[in-house]
Amino acid sequence: MTISTILRPSVLKTDLLDDALARMYNKYIERRPHLKPAEYVLSYPLPAKRHVLHQLLCIDRDFPYDDELMNSVESFLAFEQTQIAPENFIDPDGEEYEVFPHPDRDWQSVSAWKGNMLHIQGDYKWAIVNPANSELMGCFVPEHRCLDNQIHTAAGPRLRQECREDINKRRRKRPPPEGVPIITGAGLLPFGHVIHVAGPSLERRRQATAEEEDKLRNAYRNSLTLALKQAAKVATRTVAEWFDEFKKSPMRVIFMLWTEHDIACYQAAMAKTFPNNPEFKVRICDLVPDPSIFDNVGGLIIHAGAGLSADAVNAEYGLGLDYTSRDLFYKLYPGIVKSTPLRSLYETIGYEWDDQWGWIFAHAHRVLNWGQTSVYSDLKRLVSTLDVPYTIMTSNADQLFAQSGFDPERIFTPQGCYARFQCLAACTPDSFFDSKPWIERALPHLDLLDPRIPTDKPELIPSCEKCGGAVFLNVRGGDWFLETAYVGAEQRYKSQVEEMFRTAEAQNKRVLVLELGSGFNTPSVIRYPSEMLAENADLVRVNLQHPEIHSQVEGRGYKMGAGEFLAACVGGLQGRKREAA
Repeated sequence: MTISTILRPSVLKTDLLDDALARMYNKYIERRPHLKPAEYVLSYPLPAKRHVLHQLLCIDRDFPYDDELMNSVESFLAFEQTQIAPENFIDPDGEEYEVFPHPDRDWQSVSAWKGNMLHIQGDYKWAIVNPANSELMGCFVPEHRCLDNQIHTAAGPRLRQECREDINKRRRKRPPPEGVPIITGAGLLPFGHVIHVAGPSLERRRQATAEEEDKLRNAYRNSLTLALKQAAKVATRTVAEWFDEFKKSPMRVIFMLWTEHDIACYQAAMAKTFPNNPEFKVRICDLVPDPSIFDNVGGLIIHAGAGLSADAVNAEYGLGLDYTSRDLFYKLYPGIVKSTPLRSLYETIGYEWDDQWGWIFAHAHRVLNWGQTSVYSDLKRLVSTLDVPYTIMTSNADQLFAQSGFDPERIFTPQGCYARFQCLAACTPDSFFDSKPWIERALPHLDLLDPRIPTDKPELIPSCEKCGGAVFLNVRGGDWFLETAYVGAEQRYKSQVEEMFRTAEAQNKRVLVLELGSGFNTPSVIRYPSEMLAENADLVRVNLQHPEIHSQVEGRGYKMGAGEFLAACVGGLQGRKREAA
């Protein structure tokens, strides 16, 4: 799921954030005296403090809000919403927002938008439908990327309080059953109401039963009926039969779609629902970054983190190289899932393996042969379209830039790469060597789904060519990391950056720092250098979780995936070229 948001420069107001966070955190630790005091949390970087506050908003079902705390939190959340740049919002009555009326009744219509429901320019007449859980109290898993979480976080704590009061008024021992909605105010959201409705829960990769389909159908139907009673004009996921049953009732339904797969599914479904109208197609109105961010650019500095490769969807696996993805790990290594507690690539870091080298060979082989992906191809098209000098620094060790055809002389990987092994004792500055021959030698003896080195093949395991000691991948995993192999690339990167600034200044042009998918795992490698360069360059930060830019740095933050951002940029720039031709 992708939530796209474009943030203005200087998006965090320290006094409001610190006041809300201090009050919220102090209240939270009243019952948890073992936690560190608020002063510790307040020392975090600004984006991290904002992240903690958002987590606290959805971590406790019975959080003891008082009026001062409620007002403090709402003041910051309200300010935060003012910092979303205008291009995020879509006017449902605007010309670019295509509406498809019912073939027989123009007062009933359907339209679609791929993006964030919270960015619709609504008013008090509008209602949005929250696909809630069975408790109808919001989601209490802070990192869960569900719309339930998004709505409650943006609306503020008063929305959850109103949900609790509504349920208590019903005086039921249990929450309303699946498909029976409750309606509340909308808190800080730009709508009149939120309709909370719980549909059936379905585990991934399992087909819905007929009973579950009925429950889901009832959830949609009840939401539409309730929206009619409240004079609302919108709900999600229309049911064509509802239109037929309530022919005289005006209703406007907007589908909120998240992924390209959603778009394909809904386009196919709409064609079947309205077979008498062959022109009835859903036009997706997506958030598009303003192509003007690339105007007058004389040089491009690309800084990339793990989020870029997480969007690099492999054609065979249908998933990106996301180290936090359980789906990817289950698909790549089902044997390891059965025999170990590991459930993601991230969890393998530092794990004590029974057979370490089977894993190293298998994973390095997969990563180094990940192949062409649309996100890196779009980035390459962007570089080609801009036709300006570029250079790359990435914290990713996966070699996906090199695999995607970028100039190796313009790639700097300060965290190392999977293409080399090195001596763990770092016995000499050049105790490293290519991993490819060793990987190829081991592959015929490995089951990639459950990789293990045969006990009678110890010669497959490499050792240091200098001292005969143990070796590992040449990646920054400890003080043993050998940076020698990357000194030349670092010097080239610095020279290219300096030359870029000199040339851009002479030509009266700008240097753009494009940061893609870099978070706070190792911020000193990518994020902080980006902000330092932004003193003399423009910064565009693209990050699904942490798009914020320090208040002393000029730039723009895009809360969206790198793949979505790059596809939109390439499309926008090529569109402008066609118009100019």
